[in-house]
Amino acid sequence: MFLHIILEIILRNSFDTSTFVLDEFVGYAVASLAFLALGETFHKRALIEVTILKDNFSKRNRLFFELFSNLACSVIGSILFYYIGRSVINHFYRGTVSSSVAEVPQFIPEGLLLIGVFVFLLRVFESLWINISLLIVKEY
Repeated sequence: MFLHIILEIILRNSFDTSTFVLDEFVGYAVASLAFLALGETFHKRALIEVTILKDNFSKRNRLFFELFSNLACSVIGSILFYYIGRSVINHFYRGTVSSSVAEVPQFIPEGLLLIGVFVFLLRVFESLWINISLLIVKEY
């Protein structure tokens, strides 16, 4: 992406032309990187949390709160996975391409989003499993 931006700068300043696809590729890259980073960010607990409620709970109630939050995340993430997956399949079978000069098959960037949501769901299910096991063995 860096080299593409440098190429674009050189083409625009020196030759008064462009590759005409830089903004499209940067958009794909930003969206893909954001979704692919979701799972690891969730695992490292680096997502923004509203701790005003959570800090006032006892350890047991905090565990229930996290369990509920993980369940809500898994439901919303599963819905997102379903709809992005449907879109990827539709784009693949229809052969949908972007309207730019590059004619990028749309299932490729959306497929990266789907992989990112899948990794996020795996991390949420991992956290859900850990919280349930802590509840069962009562280590709170």
